[in-house]
Amino acid sequence: MIGLHEIDEKKSRSYELSVYSDQAAAAGDLERARELMREAASLNATYSVRAAFVGSTDPRKVRLSPTIRKVLLPTILDAGFASVPGGPWKEGVVLERKRGRVTHSLYMGRSRFGGRFGMDVARFTSEADVERFDWHRLNMRDGELAFRTQEEVEAVCARWKEILESEVFPWLDGERP
Repeated sequence: MIGLHEIDEKKSRSYELSVYSDQAAAAGDLERARELMREAASLNATYSVRAAFVGSTDPRKVRLSPTIRKVLLPTILDAGFASVPGGPWKEGVVLERKRGRVTHSLYMGRSRFGGRFGMDVARFTSEADVERFDWHRLNMRDGELAFRTQEEVEAVCARWKEILESEVFPWLDGERP
């Protein structure tokens, strides 16, 4: 059993390594930058997408919400989710679906400090009984994936789509690992 202090140590160390990687890339040492980001990703999958793109440049402006609407939202809507209280999805809006007496909830958004896009997923069997998806089983400390460029945002959304289909939707439907 992993203790919370171990998780916090890994989270902290992976962040440090990502910063060192950025510094190495800025100094032109791409091989070292890649090595550091791969190590960060091994400790915390939050950095897995960034590890794949170290050294690549993308001059496009980062456009997270339009990319979410294009890549992720069709899959989520096809799975029966709708925004609450209705209308189109935008950041900050919860998506829900009902399966019998169970409500499935999905919240997507960028982290408070930027550079990460995450999800909070839960199933409510009653007001008092709530289960949240455990991101630790995917080696993700906070249910977030990091990005810096539009190319990385597109890869992050593609990765979230895979995670939804292979892990989250089956879990919501009652399949336990």
